[in-house]
Amino acid sequence: MTSSHLCYIPLMILVGLVVGFVLGRKAGIGYILAKTDREQRRTERRQKREQAAAETAVEESELPSDGSPT
Repeated sequence: MTSSHLCYIPLMILVGLVVGFVLGRKAGIGYILAKTDREQRRTERRQKREQAAAETAVEESELPSDGSPT
């Protein structure tokens, strides 16, 4: 084993660690952004459903109580 291996092997391990850290960080940030976007869309859909249900309840409360047309 030559002296160049004493520098080359640890250097390659270090490069691998740095590349892994950078790619892992990028994947983590992407995951967090996707999760936040998914939660925001879910909240918007829930609000729309609740608003539609409230509008339906108001429309039903405006109908005559005996069911006969006016």
